Amino acid sequence: MARERDYTETEEQIFEAALKEFAHNGKKGARLQAIADAAGVNKALVHYYFRNKQHLYEEVFDYIYSRFFYCLCSALQGSGNFREMLKSFINVYIDFLKTYNGFSLLMRNALDLEPEVLQDKYQELVRENKAAPSTVFAQKIKEFMDKGEIRKVDPFQTFITLLGSCNYLFIGYPVLSIAHPDLEENWDWYVQQRKEHLFELLYRGLKNDN
Repeated sequence: MARERDYTETEEQIFEAALKEFAHNGKKGARLQAIADAAGVNKALVHYYFRNKQHLYEEVFDYIYSRFFYCLCSALQGSGNFREMLKSFINVYIDFLKTYNGFSLLMRNALDLEPEVLQDKYQELVRENKAAPSTVFAQKIKEFMDKGEIRKVDPFQTFITLLGSCNYLFIGYPVLSIAHPDLEENWDWYVQQRKEHLFELLYRGLKNDN
């Protein structure tokens, strides 16, 4: 379950620093001193709030993966038509990735080193919500196809195309920033452009014009 209570300001600083450290160096390579330095706190405070590196990693992993799961679920709720669902999904997911820009790297490291932990957490969240985001998405896509709103497509392939398309700006940032040196300076603009471009591209590609 996602952590319900709010973080104190100090915890927020530690948490954000820990997310970046674990994302870039993995659990094994991450250093508490580096997290403390990045958070601008004494290392003793990291121990005070999160006890040790293992516990801090578990907090970060549980919190961020739960938020990921719930953000996808919320993006699929209350969508009366395909246009609304697609726009909601893109906006909510990209906002999540922008807020937690170490998420993709953290998940990749977890998948490489502890795939069973990722699988167990996923199954736990599916049980709590009684459905997986991919299943809800597939059901909605089938409904929209039956209504004639969109052309016939493979729901699973459409789901992973949508996830990957939202993700690439963040995963590919190191490469993209070389080709586009203004990426960091104009990051908010690029993110907004990504939302608008993806929506137009996917909506026009999937809607039924017959």
